[in-house]
Amino acid sequence: MSLSASAWSGVAAAKARGQKFGRQPGQRLKADKLGPKVLQMVQQGYSYRKIAEILNLSKTTVNDIVKRHRQSAKKPELER
Repeated sequence: MSLSASAWSGVAAAKARGQKFGRQPGQRLKADKLGPKVLQMVQQGYSYRKIAEILNLSKTTVNDIVKRHRQSAKKPELER
C-alpha cells in the first residue's frame, strides 16, 4: 500500500515542523522497569524462557535486556 501525494505532502510538512515519526530511542518501558529483576533471575540460573514466562515478557525482550547489560558492562573496559 502506498501513500497518496497529499499524504506525502502532509508527512513532509510535519517533518519540516520537527515532528518525529516511529518509535523513539529509550522507549523500552517494560524492559527498563523489569531489567533488574531479569538480571537477578539470570544470576539465579533461570532460563530466558522461564524468566519470560514468569514476568510476562517475550524471550527476545529478556535476551535484549541481558545483551544491553553485557554491552554496558564492557564499555568501561574499552575506554581505558
